[in-house]
Amino acid sequence: MKIFVRTDGKSFFIPVPNGLLSLALRLSPMLARHAVESGSDNDRADTETFASLSEPMCRELARELQLVRRDFGHLEIVHVLTADGDEVIITL
Repeated sequence: MKIFVRTDGKSFFIPVPNGLLSLALRLSPMLARHAVESGSDNDRADTETFASLSEPMCRELARELQLVRRDFGHLEIVHVLTADGDEVIITL
């Protein structure tokens, strides 16, 4: 994934490796469960439910991210252009 930002005649580029993005997606349910341990009982039930439901979805999203990258190459996900000339582009 690549993030380009252009503002006031300056531009910068933030590379995010796809492997790192997939890893973050796969680890997020475990991190949610870990966060449950420090919460109250009401928060614990809500977060545990979220973590159990999100685990298969995050795994599937990581898999689909790899397939989309392979099929479409540098797919532009977000392209924002403001009235004052600022621009943000996010591509796979």
